[in-house]
Amino acid sequence: MHDCILARMYRMLLALSLATLVTFSVAQAPQSPRSAVLATVNQFVDSFNKGDLKTLLAACADQTSIIDEFPPHEWHGAGACAKWVSDFDVDAKKNGITDGFVTLSKPSHVDVTGDRAYVVIPATYSFRQNEKPVSEVGSIITLTLQKSSSDWRITGCHGRSIRGRLALRILRPFPVYTETFSAPLRQSSIWRQKGPTYGFRSS
Repeated sequence: MHDCILARMYRMLLALSLATLVTFSVAQAPQSPRSAVLATVNQFVDSFNKGDLKTLLAACADQTSIIDEFPPHEWHGAGACAKWVSDFDVDAKKNGITDGFVTLSKPSHVDVTGDRAYVVIPATYSFRQNEKPVSEVGSIITLTLQKSSSDWRITGCHGRSIRGRLALRILRPFPVYTETFSAPLRQSSIWRQKGPTYGFRSS
């Protein structure tokens, strides 16, 4: 009887040790380069949504280049991310924008080559402007990253939105540069099938 109890305890201890070892091994397993890159992208966006400036800046390399739709539209060099955040806040207050929130979709490109990465990811930017809800559906965020000694950091970011254009097309479809195209082109099958709204609208 005593031997049976000892044997049972031994098996329980052995099973517990194996489970601990497996858990430890899984926890210590390194991320794939793709997962590590996307973790940094998610850190950047999640921190923006929470207003966590410290964590957002930690996702940026010190030397960063950013292009965005609000003035001065381009930031580069040391501390570019911090300057971008500051100018974003100024523009948001000026235009009555609050409660900004970015929702990422499935990335369309994640290319990792050595210590460099390139990411293209669709996004929806939702916010309130003068207390009215607005959503920029179909925005695109393009990022470049570089791996440091410990993890990945964003070195470049370009956000492109289509704010207002979806609503404009629904409410008032517009011709695009029709005056610059010849009559034969406007009568062609391609023009009739795709229509002028597949072009770019001047602004």
